[in-house]
Amino acid sequence: MKKGILHIILVVLMGLLTVNAGYGQNDYTIKMLPLNSRIYNDLAPVPFQNGILFSSDRKTSLFVDYKALDDSRILHLFVAQKKDSLKWGQPHLFAKEITSIVNEGPAAYNEATHTLYFTRNLLVDKRKKTGKNSNGIFYVVKSGNSWGPVTEVPVNDPAFETAHPSVSEDGKTLYFASDRPGGFGKSDIWVSRFENGSWSTPVNLGSVVNTDASELYPFILGGERLYFSSDRPGTLGGLDIFYCRKAGGKWMPPVHLDPPFNSNADDFSFSSDLSVSSGYFASTRDR
Repeated sequence: MKKGILHIILVVLMGLLTVNAGYGQNDYTIKMLPLNSRIYNDLAPVPFQNGILFSSDRKTSLFVDYKALDDSRILHLFVAQKKDSLKWGQPHLFAKEITSIVNEGPAAYNEATHTLYFTRNLLVDKRKKTGKNSNGIFYVVKSGNSWGPVTEVPVNDPAFETAHPSVSEDGKTLYFASDRPGGFGKSDIWVSRFENGSWSTPVNLGSVVNTDASELYPFILGGERLYFSSDRPGTLGGLDIFYCRKAGGKWMPPVHLDPPFNSNADDFSFSSDLSVSSGYFASTRDR
């Protein structure tokens, strides 16, 4: 990814964002959300209740500021409530039950099962780290006003990266990004299904969706619409946002979203509500 502070951008649409939408300049507006930090990275926003859930490396305390072993800033999950069409509440740490001293996020929330899926480093205790601390996917279920316990989804392996979860509306299909063997490039999009009480062996989405570059940040909508980001040849700059749909049980070739969704900066982690009347994504663009 290109250097630069990551910001969360709001996009308000006047119609359905699909391959054949044919948007003109008056069909949508985009703007940076006022909750962005000027010095820290804010990324991977997803709708959550009356607001958004996102990842950020902003400080969680005035007195404690954890960093990774490579001295990079650690990501945690934050939530911000939407007050009205223009105003947002101050972002705050999402849940202390899942906050640790390693990276957490991006995440995905399933309303039907009250389950939060999120990316986290596999080794939480830094004293036990002897090599690469790969990412994995974990989940917690909300019970009353609390979350937990934190449980590992059985698709992880410390030998490779497993991250960026997105779950279907019924909570039975999990999409994610991984560099595991059997893929087509640096990182591919995979899918696992909850069948007979357990998650199935992950299956690659195939060469129609994946390339020899990196495919990241999948977001599934309605079971047949998939948004993701890629740095494949032909992008405007670094990571760009793509869209594809499923027809007859097969994924159609991805379509590159036009500006201003994509720019010469990194643009990624698009998400939206079910109506696709509004959405969010992260970008390193200046404005």
